[in-house]
Amino acid sequence: MPNNNVYFPEHRVYKPQKSGTGAASSLQMVMKEVKGRYETQLFWIATQQIPSENENAAFAWKDKGKTVTIKLGDPDIGELLAVLNGAKDSMGRKESAFIDKPGKGLYHQSPAGSTTMTLQVYKNEKTGEWSYSMRLASKNKEGKLTEVKHQITVGEAQIIKLLLEHYVVASYGWNGQLPVSEKVEQRNNNVDTF
Repeated sequence: MPNNNVYFPEHRVYKPQKSGTGAASSLQMVMKEVKGRYETQLFWIATQQIPSENENAAFAWKDKGKTVTIKLGDPDIGELLAVLNGAKDSMGRKESAFIDKPGKGLYHQSPAGSTTMTLQVYKNEKTGEWSYSMRLASKNKEGKLTEVKHQITVGEAQIIKLLLEHYVVASYGWNGQLPVSEKVEQRNNNVDTF
């Protein structure tokens, strides 16, 4: 059966380090065919920096042992936006007894293992600048942990915020147009509505 998935351009954030301990993240929107219908899905993919054969940094996008992927649902996107909009300082629920500690972040469980994601705003005491600390980790059913973490600047966060907001609006068709998934179905059925 042919793969009829539609992959939209990714948005990537690169954080290389001279020490080789850097990381990168990608937001990827995909239209996946699920039970004969198209479903809009959003993934956050984070990967570790790997040794490079030249002066440019290299990243392990295709190495599942160094890359973590989380599928973001509407509640997950809401948590990300709450932090990016300044409504919360970290993702997830805070324990009332530990109100000064960051939220626990997102937790996804599947038959293959578990994935967690945290995003927390913080202020660099040396520079006085605000940024975000992101961590994405997965543990397979054998217990092997893969972890990727990096900083996101306020400017980078603005682009991510816009992409997340537009994804939600477009996925529901609340921008006055058909949801993206229905447009793809019509295109695949050779109906000229674009």
